[in-house]
Amino acid sequence: MVNTTSPFLTDIPQVCADIRARGHHSMVVSMSPDFYARLLLRFGFDEVVASRFPEPPFASPVVAEDILTPHDKVGIVEEARRRRGVDLERCVAYGDSMSDAPLFRHLTNTVAVNGDGHIADLASARYTGTSLWDAYSTARGILTPTCP
Repeated sequence: MVNTTSPFLTDIPQVCADIRARGHHSMVVSMSPDFYARLLLRFGFDEVVASRFPEPPFASPVVAEDILTPHDKVGIVEEARRRRGVDLERCVAYGDSMSDAPLFRHLTNTVAVNGDGHIADLASARYTGTSLWDAYSTARGILTPTCP
């Protein structure tokens, strides 16, 4: 059974709605098990990509190749970005730990959200708190003026 009451940042639905209203796309890329990460879809994210695990209670073994690595995040974002025709400079990544480091090194616009010291040093902006709206507002401030 998946715990559906895990704590998340506040204001997630408002951020997803604003992103969609601007004609943009939201995507979560997580190394977490997919059955857990898919819970984020209920908040309004357009897409969730995560490590593939057997459904609980794990009737079959975990396949090592189905588990994402930090470097996989770059390839996943690049494929989605190209498919949607989004310029690299218009992508924003949010992250909290070293598993986000390859993506933070790849993208220009990055926000460490409650990030540890390692990821905060790689980020172009930092946010500490509980509101995704506030973290999103921080990111909006680092985007170039040509972005709506």
